[in-house]
Amino acid sequence: MLDAHKRELSSTNSTRAEEAATKMLLEKSFVVITGKAGTGKTYTAKNILVKLRKVRKGIPIILTHSDEWRQVDPIARNIILLDDVFGSNNLEIMKLSDWEIHFDSLYECCKNGKMYLIISCRDTILANIEQKLQKYKLFNSQSFRDNIINLSSQEYALTAAEKTDILMHFCRKYDVQVIEEDVTSRSGGLNLEERFSRVLTSKSISRISQTNPFIGFPQTCFLFFNDERFFRKGVEYFVRANLHLKDTISEMKRGNPQEGLVLFYTFLEKYSELDCSHINSEQFEKLKQDLDVEMEVTDIQEYASSLCPAYLTKINGDADRFTFQHATIFEAVMQAFGRDYQSTFLKLAGEKLIWDFATSSNYSQKSEEIVLKIRREHAQELADHLLKHSYWYHHKTMEDEEFAVVVLEKLLSTDDLSPREILKRCSCNEAYHIVRELIKRFHTHSGELNGIPKLEPRHLSHDDLQHALKWAIWKGSAKCIDALATEGQLDLHKDILYEDNVYMTPLTYAGRHDTSGKSVEFLLDKYNVSCDSRDANANTIAHRAAQFGWNKIMKRIISEHSSELSKKNKRQLLPIEVACFYGQSEVLDLLLTNNACPLEPHILMKWTLFGLRFCPLYPSQDVYLDEVGEIKLSEELSSTTEGMFKETFEILEAKYPRCFQSNIMNTVDAFGNTALHYCVLNNLFSLFSFIIQRSSSAVRDKDCLQKVIRICTYLGRVEMLRILSKHSKIDETVNGILGFCSEIDLIRKENLLKCLKTYDANEQTVFDNPQLENEIRNMLKKHK
Repeated sequence: MLDAHKRELSSTNSTRAEEAATKMLLEKSFVVITGKAGTGKTYTAKNILVKLRKVRKGIPIILTHSDEWRQVDPIARNIILLDDVFGSNNLEIMKLSDWEIHFDSLYECCKNGKMYLIISCRDTILANIEQKLQKYKLFNSQSFRDNIINLSSQEYALTAAEKTDILMHFCRKYDVQVIEEDVTSRSGGLNLEERFSRVLTSKSISRISQTNPFIGFPQTCFLFFNDERFFRKGVEYFVRANLHLKDTISEMKRGNPQEGLVLFYTFLEKYSELDCSHINSEQFEKLKQDLDVEMEVTDIQEYASSLCPAYLTKINGDADRFTFQHATIFEAVMQAFGRDYQSTFLKLAGEKLIWDFATSSNYSQKSEEIVLKIRREHAQELADHLLKHSYWYHHKTMEDEEFAVVVLEKLLSTDDLSPREILKRCSCNEAYHIVRELIKRFHTHSGELNGIPKLEPRHLSHDDLQHALKWAIWKGSAKCIDALATEGQLDLHKDILYEDNVYMTPLTYAGRHDTSGKSVEFLLDKYNVSCDSRDANANTIAHRAAQFGWNKIMKRIISEHSSELSKKNKRQLLPIEVACFYGQSEVLDLLLTNNACPLEPHILMKWTLFGLRFCPLYPSQDVYLDEVGEIKLSEELSSTTEGMFKETFEILEAKYPRCFQSNIMNTVDAFGNTALHYCVLNNLFSLFSFIIQRSSSAVRDKDCLQKVIRICTYLGRVEMLRILSKHSKIDETVNGILGFCSEIDLIRKENLLKCLKTYDANEQTVFDNPQLENEIRNMLKKHK
C-alpha cells in the first residue's frame, strides 16, 4: 500500500503542514495530524511514512485497531501511524477505551526514541476527547498542543499554491489537459471546457485554488476528477461540493436506482464492507422491496465496480470486496437513504451502526457531528435498539429529555426493573433526565411513620434517594447529584451516608470510587461542601487526591486547606506518602514544589519502593501497614502504571540528586528487595533500564546482583539480562545464571535456553566463553 502511495507521491510537492509535521516528529517522536473531513490527514501521514523510511531505517506500520499494537515489537525502530483509531466519523467510545490501555506503553516507546508515532483523527473528535486524554502522559505534557498539526487551521491550511499543485497532480494523473486561456471554437462559439470533458483552463485552476470546500480540498478534488457530473460543473462544484455530493447520491434513487441500492446495502453491511461472494439474500430482498428496485444478486458486483473509484474502492484489490472510498461518502449515503428510509434502517442496520449514528429528533447536534436523526414516529423502535446495550445510559440521545421519557416508559413496561433499581442504575450513569422523571413520578413523603417507609413497592422513599445519591457520588455523576439534591430535596451538607458504623460525608464517598474527581470538584464548586471529612480509615480528601492524581483538587487544598496536608490517616500515612506509593508524580511534584509537608527523601524513596512492589496496581487499592510494619492493600479502588513510577523517580532525582543515587539501590523492603528486583518481577522494562542507567555505579552488591540475575533467568527476562551484561562484568552475569542452574525446574528450562541466546548490539553472544555455555547445557540435561 505504501509502495503505491510512494509512486503517487513522486509527482507532488510537500505542503507546509507535511514539512512541519515531519520536523516535529523528528524532534519529538510524536505528532497528531488533525483537521476536518477530507483535508488529507491520512494522505499527509502516509507521505511522512514514505519519507521517513528513507531518512531513518525504520519499519512503517499502519494500525487501525488496538489489537494490532500487541503484535508490534516495542523496542524495534518503527514508524507507527494510528489512523482514525478513535473513530472515522464520530468519536467511538469503545475504540478509545481499547486504545487507552496502550497509551502508556506508546509514551514510553516515544520517549526513549525507539519509535516515531503519528496519530490521525478529525479535529471534532480530538476536541471531544482532549480533556479525557490529558490524564495520560502521552497527551498531558505542556507541549502537547504544539504537537498538533491541524490541516484546517489558518497556519496549516492549504495555500492557493499548494492547491494548485494538487490540482495539477490530478490533471496529470487523469490525463486532463490544462490550457493557458479560453479558446473560442471556430464552430458554435463554445470554449474548450464546454466542448471537451477533460480540459481545464488556467483561469479555472486559479479560481478553484481560491475555494475552501466544506469536505476538504483533497477529497473534493478526488471526486471532481472521478465523476463526470462533478467535473462538468467546474468551479461551481468546489463552491458547494458537499451539497452536490448529497444531491448526486439522492438522485441515484431515481436516476440510477441499482447503484443507489448497492450503496445503501454497503452502508448497512458490517464495517460497511460489501462482499459480493457472501450476500445476505434475505436482507437484500427486503431492501429491494423497501426501495422498490428491480435487481438480481448476481448484478451487485457489476454495479459496485461501476461505482469505483469515486464512491467505492476495492479492498486489497479483491474484485468481490468493496468499501466506501472515503468517510464522506459513507456520511452522504447515510443522509440520503437513512433520512428517507428510517424504518428500513432501524430494521436492517446492525446494532453498532444504530448506536454510533442514530439519535432522537430533538437531539442537539454538536458542530460537525455526524448523526442520523430519527423521527418521532420511530422513537419506540430506536429505544428498543438502544436498550439492547447494557450501557444504554451513556448514549448521546439520553441528553434529550423527551426521548429519555420514552426510554423510561419502556423500562417501566417490564417487570424486570423496579423504579428503585432504575434510579440506582441511572444515578451512577449520568442519565439525569430519567432520574428527574422518576423523582417526579414516584417520590413521596406520605405514608412514612417514624422514618419507617410504608409505601407501595413502586414508590421511592427518602432512603431510596439517599442510596441513589451515594451511587451518583461514587461514580462522579455530577448532574445526577444535582437532580437528587434539587428534585429530591436532599441536604448535601449533612452526614447523610452511613457505612461501617461511621457517618461519612459526600466528599469522602466521592473519593471511594470516582477516580476522575469529577463529583468532588462539582460538590466543592456548587455546594461548597467542606474538605474536612474522613472515611472509616481516616482518609481525607487530600489523601484521595494524592491517591488518584487529582491535581486540580490538590492545588485547591494547598492554597485553601493546607492544614489537611499534615493530617495522617488511620494507617499513619500523610498525603505525600500516599502519592509516592501510587506513583502520582504530578501530585508529588506539586507538594514538593509548594513545600507542603516535606519529608526526608529516604522516606519518600521507601514509599515509592513499596508501591513499586505492587505495580501495576489493580484499580485503586488502599494501602496500610499491619501490626508488624508489613505493607498491605485493602479493597480495590486507582490504576498505576510503570510510566507514573518512572516519573516519580525522576522527580525525586531532580529534587534530591545525591540522595537518589545513593538510595535507589540501597532502599530495601522487609524482604530485602530493591526497586530493581520488583522491576524484574513485574516486567517493568523501561523502569528497569532507567534505574540501571541512573545507578550503574551503585550496582556493586554482588549478592543483590546475583539475585536480580537469577530472577531474570527464572522469568526469562532476556532484554533485562542484556542490559545487565552491559553494566556489569560478563562473568558476573554468567555466574548468576550458573548459580540458578542448581535451582532450575523443568517449567522454566525454556526460559533459560532463551537467555542463552541473548545477543548484544553487535550481534555477539554475551557468553564469550563457549565452555561455560556448554557447562550450562550439560547441567540442563540432568533435568530431562
